[in-house]
Amino acid sequence: MDRSERGTVSLLLVEDDPVDRMAIERGIERGERPWTLRCATTVAEARDALREDPPDLVILDYNLPDGTGLELQAELGGLPCVFVTGGDTATLAVQAMQAGAYDYMVKDIERTYVDLLPEVIERALEDAQLREELRRHREELDNLVRERTAELEAAKSELEEEIRVGERLNQSVIASEERYRGMVETSLGLLFRLDAEGRIIYLNPEWERSLGYALEEMLGKELGSLAHPGADTSREKVWGKLKEGEAIKGLQAVLAGKGGEEVHLVVSAIPIRDETGTIVGAQGSAYDLTDHQLAMEARRTSEDRFRATFEQKAVGIVHVNPQGRIVRANDRLCEITGYSRDELLRMNVQDLTHPDDRAGSGARLEEALAGGMEQYTLEQRYIRKSGEPLWISLSVSVEKREDGTPYYLIGTVQDISARKRVEGELRDSRERLRGLAARLVEVREEERTGIARELHDELGQALTALRMDLALLEEGLGEGEPELVDRVRSMVELTDSSIDSVQTMSARLRSPILDVLGLQAAVEWQVEEFAGRTGIACEVDIPDEGLDLVEKRATGVFRILQEALTNVARHAEASRVRVRLEQTFGQVMLEVEDNGVGVSEEVLESYESLGLIGMRERAEMMEGEVKIERRPEGGSRVTLTLPSSEPEVRKGETG
Repeated sequence: MDRSERGTVSLLLVEDDPVDRMAIERGIERGERPWTLRCATTVAEARDALREDPPDLVILDYNLPDGTGLELQAELGGLPCVFVTGGDTATLAVQAMQAGAYDYMVKDIERTYVDLLPEVIERALEDAQLREELRRHREELDNLVRERTAELEAAKSELEEEIRVGERLNQSVIASEERYRGMVETSLGLLFRLDAEGRIIYLNPEWERSLGYALEEMLGKELGSLAHPGADTSREKVWGKLKEGEAIKGLQAVLAGKGGEEVHLVVSAIPIRDETGTIVGAQGSAYDLTDHQLAMEARRTSEDRFRATFEQKAVGIVHVNPQGRIVRANDRLCEITGYSRDELLRMNVQDLTHPDDRAGSGARLEEALAGGMEQYTLEQRYIRKSGEPLWISLSVSVEKREDGTPYYLIGTVQDISARKRVEGELRDSRERLRGLAARLVEVREEERTGIARELHDELGQALTALRMDLALLEEGLGEGEPELVDRVRSMVELTDSSIDSVQTMSARLRSPILDVLGLQAAVEWQVEEFAGRTGIACEVDIPDEGLDLVEKRATGVFRILQEALTNVARHAEASRVRVRLEQTFGQVMLEVEDNGVGVSEEVLESYESLGLIGMRERAEMMEGEVKIERRPEGGSRVTLTLPSSEPEVRKGETG
């Protein structure tokens, strides 16, 4: 059937990831139905969409920015929903299915769920339609039973009144009353009467609604002729027993509706005899169990779906009783631990736990059983059957009885040994790189100090001596050589400029003020130099008393100040800068604020922002932290905080 032959389906997709939204939309397009799709990225947006125009079906992600899919599912009010999420745990799947979700699909890397999505949506819509029809039929049946009960009670009262006032009735009237009373006593909703040949001579209107035939189409036929072709409802099973004088109680029969569908009935009937005791027919009633059968099928499907979820290979699943004994385990758990299922069912869950982790794991288990938590997650070690330890991620939820006492615990187990190994290798590598970076910074500072000293001592002294010689030469020339005197004066000016440049370069490489007068004076000098060079108004707030910092840490703070001011000059477009330095409670804090355009999120997160990365790395080497942010009133703020005391040397550091 193509899309034009079906009604348009309204879908609501609740998904915050744009890539997953596009993938799900492409999956929906592969279905046969025409559809309209609305999207929401948060629980709040989804609620607004539901109030505005409830959809035919909701596709839910589990993790949302302002809540979870389960919270929203509880508000759907019976609308069908399908979970499509990256939360690949059996616990979430079970919770979703128990809460009424039609299906729970996991976003795998290959996106196979996209190919399955149209079929799942189609089944969900059909299931919802079937449930609604079942509910409507059940309500109609309940109303009909009440109406028929009232009618029968009224009829019974009339018969009893006739019996009280009538002293004598002829035998035919008595037989008619007995037949009618028997029908009343056995009626379950569908009433029928057969003649001496087993043919239908009476049906109440309920048969039309159950089978779809008009009464005229069924009258005169044998009851067995209405049986479904695949059912064992033969004429002998019904009329054969009745004509032998045997009553039928609760016989299950499957008839065929006019559309070929199965109609499940429970039939009760009794034979009718004349004055001589000869069986001249039968009468009885039937109850339509089709709704009940469909509900049973739905329950079996749900149970099959749960078993499939339990036995899926992605994670290990274990059920544990309150005493810690394993009562159920899937194949994946057997693969993870190396034990067979029979071996696991003879073990306590603590038998799998590494000895060093048993105390912590046992405490969490006891807290959960005592009602302290509904679920928890932890990472710990198991011991495989071979004796080999392995790291696992364990998620536990507590299933409770109606009185609130723990019934059993469900645990999902993932082998994370490979991840732990990679994390350890990355951690060691990072420590080695940080140590190397610290050594490189130290070497660079030593080289800058050496170069600054050589510029100041060697080149500076040489230029100063040259300046003095040129001054003497100028005096010796007198006024007799004006052109030569002008040339010497020009050389003196060039020498003075070179001396100033050498002093400036030396100060930028390594400020002598930092070494001689300390960090406060160096900060004040640097800010004044920055203001004179850039024309930006600057404000400095530094303590009067000295800071308790060793040379390396003072140098680090000074370099971060230089980099922050350089960024302001290059990018901020600011007209005012404020620098604050203070030391309180064993912490040193440097803050640089400007009123410029502010730093963007792209720059903060970019790997190409080497200046920002350098400030952060230098702070981490001193066990400190650099925070870079946009100010609400405009501009940017760089805040450095670090302990006053020297950090301990970490593994992998050199020098």
